[in-house]
Order: sequence, then structure tokens, then C-alpha cells
Amino acid sequence: MIMDIQEFRSRLANRDITRRDITKVLASVGVGSVAIHYGPNGAMAEEAVDPDLTVFTWSGYDIAELCPDYIEKYQMIPAYALFGEEEEAFQKMRQGFPVDIAAPCTYSLGRWFDGGLLSPIDTTRLEHWDNIFDSLKNLEGSHQDGVNYFLPLDWGNSSVLFRTDLAPEYMGENNSWGILFDEKYANRLGIFDSVDGVFGVVGAYINAENPFDMTDAELEKATELLRQQREVMRFYWTDQ
Repeated sequence: MIMDIQEFRSRLANRDITRRDITKVLASVGVGSVAIHYGPNGAMAEEAVDPDLTVFTWSGYDIAELCPDYIEKYQMIPAYALFGEEEEAFQKMRQGFPVDIAAPCTYSLGRWFDGGLLSPIDTTRLEHWDNIFDSLKNLEGSHQDGVNYFLPLDWGNSSVLFRTDLAPEYMGENNSWGILFDEKYANRLGIFDSVDGVFGVVGAYINAENPFDMTDAELEKATELLRQQREVMRFYWTDQ
């Protein structure tokens, strides 16, 4: 059942509506897609996108809640451009796509720097820089010749999502990357189609000394394991 126009307007103004619901309503009146931006306090504002600041980031990070101080000061949100994974972002920027802020993961920093995609950051202009943990300020690859090229935005752990009722043997202390290589679940598995991400996972699984900087012998072992894994995969997903 499609909501009436008054309910649609009210929920849209209050940001109490999903993109899927918006699409359904628009499709019901013959509109295929639309771009909608929100200003401060959730009000619709087609003009409230800053044309002078483009943030190139992951889907899900393009929300006003992540930049309240910016919105309060400039009364607009940045212009967001989205990528599904870092290789896409890397290649697009190398072809000249202009952005002001991008969000690669730390393991990609060396490649992005070597590709000429990064510019120095003046941390003296950052109000909350002193509040960041030193361990995050000094992440490997974030500095080149004493100059800072990277700021930490978020961090967390990678893991495996699975149904515990279907794979109870991997619950609790038995939780392991090994489920992604288990022939028992052949044609029921999926993994991220990313060299950086996948090799880190495999490196951890084979107990490489440094999963992100493996020796030739470790790389050979990891590569062979990935060949074996290919036979039990149902698909490789490409968009985070």
C-alpha cells in the first residue's frame, strides 16, 4: 500500500523515511530516480550542498550526522561522491576525478601516495587533533618524510557474518576465518572481491607474521589457499 502525499511529505521533512520507501512512492507516479539533499535540522534544501567541497567516501558515510560542526558553520553539507571499494576510487582519481577529501583504508595509503593522489594535511588547523590517540595519529603509512597525509576517521575489526543456527561449530571461541574455506559450506559462501582485503584475511588465517606484508613463501601459500577457496565460493561481492 502506497502512503498518501501528506504522509510522504511529513516523513520526508522529518527524515523518517527510507530510500526504498521514497523509491516506491516515486515509482508509483512514474518517477524513476531523484536526488534529494537535506539541510540542517532535516529540512529539504536542494541548494544546501557545498559545491566547493567534494568528499569521496564509502556509502553510508554520506550523512549529515558525521559533520554537524561543518553544517552549523556553513549551513550546507559537502557534496558526496561514493565508491564501492578502494580500487574503484583509486582508478577514478588517477583518471582525474577531482575530490577534496577521500577515505582510503590505511593498508592502501602507500599505493595512494605513490600514485600522487594525496596532499599534505596541516594538523595545526584541526581543533580536535590533540584528542586523537597517538597510536591513531601515527598509523603506518600516514606520514611521508615527516609530513602527515592521513587522518583517522574510524577504525574497527573485520569479522565473518554467518547464521549460527546453520554453522554452530563456528560459534564462540571457535569463531574463525576458516568458515570461508570450509568445503562443508561450498556454494554458500561469499567474500569481498578485493586483493587488499582478501589477502589480509588469508594472511591472518595462515598465521603470517604480518598479514599485510607477507614473505614470498607466505604469499605463495596464501595464493594457493585462495585458488582452493574459489571452488567453494558462491560469489565475490564488490560493493561495501
